[in-house]
Amino acid sequence: MSFYFHLSSYLLALNGFLSLGLTDKFSPFGLALILLAVILSWWSPDLGATSPLFRRFMGVLPFFFLSFAIGDVLFLADSFITGVIHLLILLGLYKLYNRRDNRDYLDIYIISFFQLVAASALTTSLAFLIHFLAFMILGTWTFVLFHLKREVERGGVLAKGLGDAGQVLSPSFFLSSLGVALLSFALTLGIFLVIPRIGRAYLPFKSRVGTLVTGFADKVELGAFGNIQTDPTIVMRVGMPEPLGQGVILDRLRWRGVAFDYFDGRSWFSLDRERWTILRNSEGIFPVGRLEAGATVIRQEVYLEPIGATALFAAPRVVGIKGDFPAILLDGTGSISAALPERRIHYTAYSQPDAFPEEWLKEEDAEYPSSITETYLQLPQLPARVVQLAKALAQGTSGPYEKAKRVESYLLENYRYSLNLGRDPRFEPVEDFLFVQKQGNCEYFAASMAVLLRRMGVPARVVNGFQRGEWNEVGRYFAVRQRDAHSWVEVYFPRAGWITFDPSPRATFEAQVAPSGAIFKYLDWLRMRWNRYIIDYNLGDQIVLAITLKRRSEAMREGLLSGVRGLWGHFSMRGILPLVKDLRLLLIPGLALSILFIMLRRRDLRSCIPWGRRGPFWKDYPKVAFYERMLKILGRQGLIKGEIETPREFSQRVAREWGMEEVPDIIRLYYRVRYGKERLSLDEEVKIEGILSRVARREGQIHG
Repeated sequence: MSFYFHLSSYLLALNGFLSLGLTDKFSPFGLALILLAVILSWWSPDLGATSPLFRRFMGVLPFFFLSFAIGDVLFLADSFITGVIHLLILLGLYKLYNRRDNRDYLDIYIISFFQLVAASALTTSLAFLIHFLAFMILGTWTFVLFHLKREVERGGVLAKGLGDAGQVLSPSFFLSSLGVALLSFALTLGIFLVIPRIGRAYLPFKSRVGTLVTGFADKVELGAFGNIQTDPTIVMRVGMPEPLGQGVILDRLRWRGVAFDYFDGRSWFSLDRERWTILRNSEGIFPVGRLEAGATVIRQEVYLEPIGATALFAAPRVVGIKGDFPAILLDGTGSISAALPERRIHYTAYSQPDAFPEEWLKEEDAEYPSSITETYLQLPQLPARVVQLAKALAQGTSGPYEKAKRVESYLLENYRYSLNLGRDPRFEPVEDFLFVQKQGNCEYFAASMAVLLRRMGVPARVVNGFQRGEWNEVGRYFAVRQRDAHSWVEVYFPRAGWITFDPSPRATFEAQVAPSGAIFKYLDWLRMRWNRYIIDYNLGDQIVLAITLKRRSEAMREGLLSGVRGLWGHFSMRGILPLVKDLRLLLIPGLALSILFIMLRRRDLRSCIPWGRRGPFWKDYPKVAFYERMLKILGRQGLIKGEIETPREFSQRVAREWGMEEVPDIIRLYYRVRYGKERLSLDEEVKIEGILSRVARREGQIHG
């Protein structure tokens, strides 16, 4: 039994060290050295028993640990939590090399637990679930063996018969311990789901951000995407809850991020610094665009990784954003941004993609507003060859649409897509691409098309974002990677607005990328579920879960009662009623006795029925509950409804005198339920809960 005890203890300690490896605080070489030190400590008791020098070294080592820990937290570590992780590693190794009695093993278990806690604060990896399950299973085995070991050492009652490890450590022991561990995990999951979520899902001490920041800032140099267009790291997942409309062409689907309006010959800038703050409306949506009647609206569920930029990505022509933001910003180029923390975020975007007929665009004239021409016809001094090419391509065209299609076709047919961004420094980037290299990535194609169109007098701008990505049919979402970073062009038409054109022949490059296998798609779907329902699990999810469970339990109860009534009717018609017909002579006396009994007891017959004059009792609850709750919350703040005051008059007074503009929304829903006999939808119940929570928080601010 001693061997199994030491083995389980070491596996538990090793699991703690490996969980810290998920935090990216250590290089692979550093983590390998730590694991090697853990393995070598298996033989440390023998070394301590034979070497006095080793024992003296272990005796003075805690003083060095304390000095290093203080210096590490104050000067060396990049954050406090990193210093704590270093200290946990040192303490864990010290205890493994200096273990002598049961107390040392208890310290090892405690350190292993805190290593797991530290890892949970710094990682969002799905692999953490494996380490957590391993801790539950190994911890159960280890604590049971630890208890048995102490009983054997004490010679207690349980010590009898424990000498034979084969009898105790049988397969049934490990299976039963496994069952206890899984039951504990299920209870832990239940507690996780119901415990109030008052903060973020995890602590974003220092999240790593990639190189994407160079492509989605206010300035970007040509070739900025060259380093990331070979990186398969997933940067966002875009779910499509509903099937796409017929007007949406998947091959043209892109996720728009940042647009640029100024070009200095080498870099693109966003000089329009003016940004408008957009606040959410009564439906919880930030309206950022005009909703066109009759046009297809696609809803996108975006799960964006921390990429070091503030841009919000969505399909072009965004009309609304819904997410956990205090406000969002909109600039003159149509770029949407928010103050994003360095953590994963989730938001819903509503878009109406371009769906204008080609014949309709051909009829567009070239009369542009001065605000458009002043900004989107700007150009630096261009090389003569670029000017001559623009003139040659413009010959024979009669409108802006034909010019845009001419330039797009010319670039697609005469230039090659390549990530080899070699340049001749003697020429400007656009001239070098068009006349020397004749190959490049999407940025050079987009910049060249925008420059040529502006030289022809057609307003154009460069847009950075992402290609569609790879469709994951398991989770019904697009997996968008860093290599999907893309640039394209938007051309202005007076009646249609900004229309997307893409002169980049990426098809050859994308054909070289092998699609992901089924196993990877399932794993990525699990990773997305983990991020959504574990890492990003919040109070809003708890409200939705509670309301869903409540509605399902009510539906189940109503279905059960309906089944009982139907069963009763079935047997009544087939069994009881024929019997009553045969015993009809007893019907009148029995009925008379029943009436007499009720009269003597002076009971109201109606009170014996579980439903009164107002219908089933479970249908009466939503008429009053949220309204009465609102009155109680407002009453605690000194806002009392008058006796002759109607609910609508009271809500208008509260909104007018106290600035609570959302209270009338509750009253409107109350009238619908109370007098219209309507049921609330799930979104409306969530909306009510949110309003009541904000009103209650106002109470805390008043009393605070």
